[in-house]
Amino acid sequence: MAQRLRDSLKPVGVWFQVDARAKTIDSLVKKLLTKHQHTFETLPDKVGARVTIRYRADTVYKNEEMITQLDPDIKRRVSLMAGQVEVADREFDRLNMDLAATSTARLLQVLERHYYTLASQLPNRELSVEVLDSLMPVVPKGDIGAFTSSLNDFLAAKHGVLEKVYEKARELGENDTPAFLFQPEVLLIYNLLDSARDKMRKVWNENYPDRELERIANVFGVSFD
Repeated sequence: MAQRLRDSLKPVGVWFQVDARAKTIDSLVKKLLTKHQHTFETLPDKVGARVTIRYRADTVYKNEEMITQLDPDIKRRVSLMAGQVEVADREFDRLNMDLAATSTARLLQVLERHYYTLASQLPNRELSVEVLDSLMPVVPKGDIGAFTSSLNDFLAAKHGVLEKVYEKARELGENDTPAFLFQPEVLLIYNLLDSARDKMRKVWNENYPDRELERIANVFGVSFD
C-alpha cells in the first residue's frame, strides 16, 4: 500500500514522505468493542498510512505587514476569512466548555489527568466515552463533583501501585496486557472493582466480555471470585 501511494505521488512533482504500518492487536480489539456490527474479518482500517507533503504557507493570515500592501478588495477578503476563523475558534471553545459540563466529560477529564502521569499511549476516545456512558449506572447517584473528588483521592492514594502496574505492562508489551489498560477509563474500572465489584461486573457483562474484566482485575490485583 505504501509503495502504491509513492508511485501515485511521484508524477505530482512535490516533496513527500509516506509512512505505513499495520494496526496493533490492541488497537483492533478496541475498534471491535466500539464497532459492534463488525467481526475481525469485516473490520476496515486494519492498516494505516500517513502521507506528508510540502506545506504551502499562508502569507497573509495574521501578517499585518503583508496585508497593508494589498488592494482593498483583497484586504476585505482576508478580513472575511480571518473573521470566519475567529468565529470557529470561539465556537470550539464554547463547545469544549459545554461538553465539560456533562458527567461523562467531567469523569474523563479527571481520569485523563491521572492516566497521562502513568502512560503516554493515546487512547481511543470513542471507546472511552462509550465505556463511561455504560458504567454510569454504577457511579453513585447525586453530586458528580463529590464522586470525582473521591475518585481523585482514590487514584492519588493508589498512584504507587498504578506506577508498578504500568511499568510491568511496558516490560510485557501491549500484546500481553489487557486492551483496556491503555485507556483512561480503566482507572475508573479499578476504582469500581474496589468499591462496587458485583454491581460493576453485572453492568460490564451487559456490554463487554467478562474475560476482559477478569484480565483487568488480575492486573490490578483485585480478587475476581
